Amino acid sequence: MTDYVVRVPDPKVQRALNAAFDQEGKVTRALVELGGVAGRDVLVIGAEAGLHEPLLQSAGARVTSLDPREMAGRPARSTDGVVALRTAVVPETDTAEAELRDATRILRPGGRLLVFHDYGRDDASALLADEAGHRRLVDWSRRDGWFLTRGFKVRVLHTWWTFDSLEEAAGVLAAAFGPRGESVAAALRRPRLSHKVAAYHLTMGNSQ
Repeated sequence: MTDYVVRVPDPKVQRALNAAFDQEGKVTRALVELGGVAGRDVLVIGAEAGLHEPLLQSAGARVTSLDPREMAGRPARSTDGVVALRTAVVPETDTAEAELRDATRILRPGGRLLVFHDYGRDDASALLADEAGHRRLVDWSRRDGWFLTRGFKVRVLHTWWTFDSLEEAAGVLAAAFGPRGESVAAALRRPRLSHKVAAYHLTMGNSQ
């Protein structure tokens, strides 16, 4: 379970979404396995950065959370890992290339940059992106897409949003996403939605 998924203003609905997302812990394991974080200095960037400090600290990392704009002031080769979560290093935005340059500049040799975004091609896409947004997610992960042409590899995490019942799913999705959530909930035959998460990873000093 993690707070990766989405932010909504209602605290009760937020707790329900957090509880439903990735109960198998696949995103958590990917953070630890791909990041190799135990005993290392790790920066977490993006709007949700602070939510993941306890997770990484429990895996043995020394964690600092910061806004992506603060990376420019960090010394070169000063950290072992940079983790970006959904709201940072977003392709096709004005800041993406600068954020990528800053992240790779501050990584030590052998350091790892992890960027998590939605992958698309799943049930949750109807909630998290419109049709044009979904096409962008798909394009990012192609062989000629933004990430792979910049040296990243990608691991696709097949996660779920799992609710206790269809009734709970309908209530939470409607409260969080309005008519779009109602439409998705009406099509459910079991109380869970597929959600694929793309873990893009790049190792400094490696052909990876």
